[in-house]
Parts: sequence; structure tokens; C-alpha cells
Amino acid sequence: MPLADVCAILFAAPLSTTALSVLVLGETVGWFRWSAVLVGFVGTFVILRPASGPFDPPALAALFGALVHACNMLLLRRMRGIDPPGAFGIGATA
Repeated sequence: MPLADVCAILFAAPLSTTALSVLVLGETVGWFRWSAVLVGFVGTFVILRPASGPFDPPALAALFGALVHACNMLLLRRMRGIDPPGAFGIGATA
């Protein structure tokens, strides 16, 4: 699979983050943003070319990578208020 296609599929991560933030974080998303997410997902499936046959394993791997990245972003956003910035030695002075 060409690297350009993989990068284009990985751009679906922010779309997945927006869609999953409603379920995981309880955020509200307006109709304008939902329509942008829908158009973005349609574009991702156009890149995957589902009409040309079954999905290629590399394309599914890239789509899975985008989903994992979205879950990572949601986890970080959920933990934002739990740990202080210096909890793991980051920014701590000795």
C-alpha cells in the first residue's frame, strides 16, 4: 500500500476522536461538526476503495492504527484533570 494512502487513512484519527468523545467523555458535538466528521469518514472510505474488492490487510492495519490513536487521545483527555504536571518528574525541579 502506498505511504500516501496510509497517511491519508491515519488522518481519520481526529474524526474518530470527535465521534468517540461523545460516548467516552460525554461531550456535546454540534450538527456542523457531525457533518464534517461524516464527510471525513466518507473520504476515508473512498481512499480504502471498498468497491474494488475486500479490504486490504495494510489498509485495515492503518485504520486500526487511527482508531488506537483516537483512543490514546481520549485517554489523555480523560486523565487531564487527574495527575498534576509534575507527577512523573516532568517539569519537576531537583
